[in-house]
Amino acid sequence: RSPPPPAFTGSWLGVASVGGLAFGARSFLHDGPDGEVLAWDEYTIGLGGSPRPGYGWGVSYSWSRADEGLASRHERLAMGSIRRSRLFSLGIAWLKDTRVGESMAQADLGIRPFGPRLTLFADATFDRDLRWDHLGTRAWRTGYGIEAHPIRGLAVGAKALNTGEVGVRLSLGAARGSHPGAAVNLDRGGGHGATTYWLETGSPEPDLGLVKSPPRYKEIDLRGPIAYRRYRLFDSRRTLLGTLREIDALAADPGAGGVVLNLSGLAADGAMLWELREQLAGLRASGKKVIVYLDRAGMGQYAFASVADQIWMDPVGELDLRGLVFGRTYLRGALDKLGLGVDEWRFFTYKSAFESLSRESMSAADREQGGALIDDIYEHLAGSVCAARGISREAWDRLVNEQGVLLPREALEAGLVDSLGTFEQARKAARRAAPRATADASSAPLATLFGDPVWEPMAWGDRPQIAVLYALGVCEMEEGIKGRSLAKKIRAAGRDRSVKAIVLRADSPGGDPLPSDLVAREMKEAAKRKPVIVSQGRVAGSGGYWISMYGDSIVASPVTVTGSIGVIGGWIWNQGLGEKLGIAYDHVQRGDHADVGSGMVLPLLGAQIPERALTPRERERMEELIRALYADFVDKVAEGRGLTAEQVDGIGQGRIWSGLRGREIGLVDEIGGLWHSLAIARDAAGIPAGRGIALTEGPSLGLFHFPLPELKLFGVRLGAPRGGGETAAATPPAAAAALELSPAEFEHLRRIALARGLPLLLMEPFEIRDAGQRW
Repeated sequence: RSPPPPAFTGSWLGVASVGGLAFGARSFLHDGPDGEVLAWDEYTIGLGGSPRPGYGWGVSYSWSRADEGLASRHERLAMGSIRRSRLFSLGIAWLKDTRVGESMAQADLGIRPFGPRLTLFADATFDRDLRWDHLGTRAWRTGYGIEAHPIRGLAVGAKALNTGEVGVRLSLGAARGSHPGAAVNLDRGGGHGATTYWLETGSPEPDLGLVKSPPRYKEIDLRGPIAYRRYRLFDSRRTLLGTLREIDALAADPGAGGVVLNLSGLAADGAMLWELREQLAGLRASGKKVIVYLDRAGMGQYAFASVADQIWMDPVGELDLRGLVFGRTYLRGALDKLGLGVDEWRFFTYKSAFESLSRESMSAADREQGGALIDDIYEHLAGSVCAARGISREAWDRLVNEQGVLLPREALEAGLVDSLGTFEQARKAARRAAPRATADASSAPLATLFGDPVWEPMAWGDRPQIAVLYALGVCEMEEGIKGRSLAKKIRAAGRDRSVKAIVLRADSPGGDPLPSDLVAREMKEAAKRKPVIVSQGRVAGSGGYWISMYGDSIVASPVTVTGSIGVIGGWIWNQGLGEKLGIAYDHVQRGDHADVGSGMVLPLLGAQIPERALTPRERERMEELIRALYADFVDKVAEGRGLTAEQVDGIGQGRIWSGLRGREIGLVDEIGGLWHSLAIARDAAGIPAGRGIALTEGPSLGLFHFPLPELKLFGVRLGAPRGGGETAAATPPAAAAALELSPAEFEHLRRIALARGLPLLLMEPFEIRDAGQRW
């Protein structure tokens, strides 16, 4: 700010920034009156942030030092903010020198009439310490300029000041986000004023595309569970959406040659595997290569691996292709021996959720729907593998039925893998791998969801938002889907003007009708304002379908389990257990039915066992409630899906369907995953082609998870480590392990015990397994 002496001889300036923190320094050198060189130095530290796209703020502090007789010391505080829309940019800044009392205010305006390739701008600066009689000439300094990107990687700009000074800027995009540039300033007389050089890294501007470096192959380690959400701290799990975005970014990266995936230790359900496979098929369709390494795999994981251009198998690994099995655990005999009475209230043909407690074997209806389900899944897996690997269906069936388990050399001879070796060998050989000749039957569209990959990163303003909300686990108020809080999130997203569409990821076997309906109501209301898309995961049945039914579009994978439109109920009571344990229960009551559900509490376990069976009239009343809730369910599905009640009842009655069958009968609109659902939401919201979007996810899991041991003492729960359905391979509670029950079976038993006869929108606790995973 203080004008340098006439004997100014040179200067330098440097700035470094990381994230929102920056540091700068500059120095002016002058010839002193006695021939000595005098220096004037200034240092600045700044902090900035962007709480949301399109808005930024900053504050800085500067201080200086100078040789005696050259300039006075300065200490300056500056602050400013900027607001940008797609078309306009407005910034304001204010500076105060606390030592000499000077101040300055500045405003700037930018306009992009044709997008980020052309920017017109103007700015004005007012210095309070200059004389008022120079207003319009010196106290007000104004500037006008233009910046253009005539081709990708080249930026040119010019600016003129009302003082007569002119500046010209040139920037070239080199490889991998580095941009060297230079600016030349001319003084009022047209002479050279100053030249500035810089090197910017991590720039959003595109490069020239002239440097052709060897293609890069990203390594993705899929070891461990794939979750939907993570805690903010101490949670390193890989998420589904994060992995899908990672693969999409490779498709948009011109320097990426492909990806090398390590499947050792992968834990993901069948729907997630299918979605990741579709994403990798999209990567192949974009011209990139996919290399997969596996060691041990079952049928589901091998079908996922078959998307690769080249499959590497560990020399001491194995493929277990013995097929699929649909089953469940039946506890009736154990309950009889314990002294527990069981009464199943089953009024709908396929609603078999209670029969694991009331029967000792599978009912004919359950066998029918389970057989159809695994037939659909097997046919899908077999078709995917045969098409990708170029083998006949007869050859595949022989491998499954005659060999089952294949050693690495056998898998190589059968054409199921391409090479034997370690992951390190697979990684090194990626560049030499030949693309697979066969095409994929379907794939996810990549490099389009987030807009033009070249110019959109430079665009101003807020991106249109799509809210991704998760309904995971059992339908309960305070656990699983957490119906009350999820309903609030849907309501808020529906009313938020910056949110252009909602995608609900439903992965739930159902449960309590009330939280299911709370969520469904808000989905219905939100759909009046904006597109609401439902993406169904591994399972979206019963209450899981209830929360889905009002979506504008329901999207499911081929192996999703959907439907189960029905209601269950049943009763378990003390029929000698108390006598065996030496425990008695007594009570007084007011009201003829007040004692329904009351009974002894088992010490340490904390489970309450109803003392008696229901009377005929009480049972009749429960049937009335169940049938009324079913009728309501059918009517709401009919409304949401545009069907008649008779049509819904014909595909309802508690029957489960695969995603493929669900599309045929009208329960599902499209086959696809979460990525496809986002693309549908984008199109339905009318977001222009090439325009970027922002994804917001919720509800949040919180900061961190600190599980306490689950201990019950006389019915008091001291710790309750309840999951939210976050992973496909959940760890079963200790009680489940002791009973040799799967997590799904144990959760199902717990739900029924807590319901105490009240109607439930709950699916049967089956599992489809291959040797490598649960489906």
